Order: sequence, then C-alpha cells, then structure tokens
Amino acid sequence: MELVYAKFYEGYIDLVKNLSLQEALHTSMVEMKELSEKINEELADYKYADGKWTIRQVIQHILDAERVFIYRANAFARKDETPLPAFDEDLWAAATISSKTSIKILVEELDLLRRSNILFFNSLTDDELYHAGIASNKPINVKALGYIIAGHQKHHTNILKERYLGSL
Repeated sequence: MELVYAKFYEGYIDLVKNLSLQEALHTSMVEMKELSEKINEELADYKYADGKWTIRQVIQHILDAERVFIYRANAFARKDETPLPAFDEDLWAAATISSKTSIKILVEELDLLRRSNILFFNSLTDDELYHAGIASNKPINVKALGYIIAGHQKHHTNILKERYLGSL
C-alpha cells in the first residue's frame, strides 16, 4: 500500500521517508529536544528577519500543526468521511505573539504530545493506517499524516538550525 497526500506535503515526507513511521516520529522529536537545549529564553523571541516568526512561535506552530494533523489522522482512522478544513498557520502564529510560554515548557508539551501520538499510530491496524479522507480539499491517508507530522517538525528544526541559530 502507498501513502496518499497532496504534493504540498512531499517536501516534509521526503525528509523522513527512508525511516519507518515509528523511527521518523521518534528521531524528529529527539532532534528537537537536542536543539532546544541550545535555545535559552533570551533567544525565544529572536527573529532572523522582519516578518518572520520568533523561535517561540516556530515551536508553537509545530505544536499547533501536530494537533491538527493528529486530529485528521484520528478522524480518518475511525472512518469519518467528513472533509476537514485547512488551517491558517499565519493567523494562528499571530495569535501567539504575546505568549511568554518558556521554550522548555513548549518542548516538554511537544514531547508529551509526540509520545501520545506514537502510541496512537502503534495502535492502528494496516487498514486504519491506509484509510484516507479529505483535508484541505485533498485526499490524504492516516500513515501519510504520521510522516507529515515527523517531516514537518524536521523541516522546522532544520530552519531553526540554519536561519535562527546559525546566524547568531
């Protein structure tokens, strides 16, 4: 069976497709935890350019997106045929501008969410993993959503390394 997803997600999946789903979910979280040890609170509101998100907003975005993707995966695994909407990541990020949640707490929350989501994916049958639904007006299956979760996080971890921490 194959993964079903919109072309938009290909870049995320390409970052982790050489791993099993469980390895992809686990290793992307390990990378984030290791990276977060290099980010002190003085850096949390750093932006590498005008109009870009802060480090704190990037991590909050990873959390928000994972919650959206896991909701979609859960709904489709349970054979819910209701088409699910897109979400406006810029709108969500703008709503977190005044957040002062510490990087440590955000990463701890992400780690707990990820561990829960790993258990969720472990509990699914092959039929459930390959069941598809419609999200953002495109077909997508549950297993692809798992890879997207891992690849999306890896994508943003790479950006944090290259554009945020690499320029300091």
